Amino acid sequence: MAAPLLMAGLLYFMGTTQQLTLYGGSFVLFHVIFELMRVFCEAEGARCVARARYRGAARFALVGGINTFAALSLQTALQAAFQLYVPLLGTQFKLLAALLVGLSLVLSLDAAAASLRRCCRRRPAEEAEPSGALSGAVTPPHYQEWEDAPAPAGAG
Repeated sequence: MAAPLLMAGLLYFMGTTQQLTLYGGSFVLFHVIFELMRVFCEAEGARCVARARYRGAARFALVGGINTFAALSLQTALQAAFQLYVPLLGTQFKLLAALLVGLSLVLSLDAAAASLRRCCRRRPAEEAEPSGALSGAVTPPHYQEWEDAPAPAGAG
């Protein structure tokens, strides 16, 4: 949650600083954080796909490929639009920082709403046996639909 806001702060700082060494250090730090987040997100995606009963490798490749394509397309479109309509590099960084803060806010609100929905919704098994949640691992609701689905024909 803090990484996108830190990245937005670095982008804004890069847009306002006049010192080349501070700019270069911020640039390197931004890309280090960006790559760490990318690796973390891909690993989290692989973990979620691997939890399903279906064969995860082919599906993860599809999800990863679509995700990479969408990210690169968005990055290229933003870069092209900024080069055409916002010629100053500092202004581009400030706009990207604002975009990153807005995206972070939207995703944080979505995560908070999902947590509230999960907290407020009780499954029938939990109502019948209140101690069931303490007895062992509980499958999150969004994985339950994958586990309950029938296996595809020919799958082990």
